[in-house]
Amino acid sequence: MKKSVCKIFGQNIGNGFFYRLEIKNNKIPVLITNFHVIDDEFVESNQKIKIFIKNDSKYKIICLNKEKRLYSSAKYDIMIIKLEKGDGVNNVEYLELDDSLSNNDLKKTYENCSIYILNYMIGNEIKVSYGKAMTNKGESFEMGHNCYTILGSSGSPIFNLSTNKLIGIHKNYVSYTDKNLCYNLGTFIYNV
Repeated sequence: MKKSVCKIFGQNIGNGFFYRLEIKNNKIPVLITNFHVIDDEFVESNQKIKIFIKNDSKYKIICLNKEKRLYSSAKYDIMIIKLEKGDGVNNVEYLELDDSLSNNDLKKTYENCSIYILNYMIGNEIKVSYGKAMTNKGESFEMGHNCYTILGSSGSPIFNLSTNKLIGIHKNYVSYTDKNLCYNLGTFIYNV
């Protein structure tokens, strides 16, 4: 799965992951990250981002424009960018959604579920953080979790440990001194 996650350098530093979004029976390759990592203004001003994918010798440059933005939401903290052949991301791996995401009560479905996050925390090494999904009193699309993260982990994919499939995207961490007492927020990826 290491070729399914990338480190993003752009408006902010964060993570992203690759997915095939089905639109009108076509599977479109996309990069998904947080809205606070790349926002609408950054995309619409035709900026560039650099991405790093494990085992690649060079950073890849992706030129952004409003036609590449397939979906963005500050509320859900998600940005979905369409990838094109010229973006140089040909040999990436695409994540699959967990089947349980079709359930109406996601918080109950994933409460105390064993999960993990893959991300570039510091430098160019991918780290795995294990934890549990936790009950969250916020919006229905938000998930709490206690995987260890740091500043720059935003946009990392969250996986169901039992299926190794995507269930969410990490978006926020709470400062703490003991990593066993952390509380973080993510967004369920169920409307993708």
